[in-house]
Amino acid sequence: MDMRIEDRVFVVTGAGSGIGREISLRFADAGARIAAVDLNGESAEETVSLLGGTGHFAATVDVSDGGSVVEMFQKVDAEYGRVDGLVNN
Repeated sequence: MDMRIEDRVFVVTGAGSGIGREISLRFADAGARIAAVDLNGESAEETVSLLGGTGHFAATVDVSDGGSVVEMFQKVDAEYGRVDGLVNN
């Protein structure tokens, strides 16, 4: 089984701080592209600024709102064309 995450696309919820931010940083260091999702958009943007490189983006999403989640996945699809993994933090 191929466990490399280089060039894979991950949606990380709660990416604005704590474990979600740390997972985003570690995955990006390994070459993954990150959609940093958080209820606090400023925190998600801050996480993206810490990731370095290109190919990452932040999204303000209330995961308790189905419409907001659908919009976010549409944005991810438009940006990357796929999702390889979800970290539902």
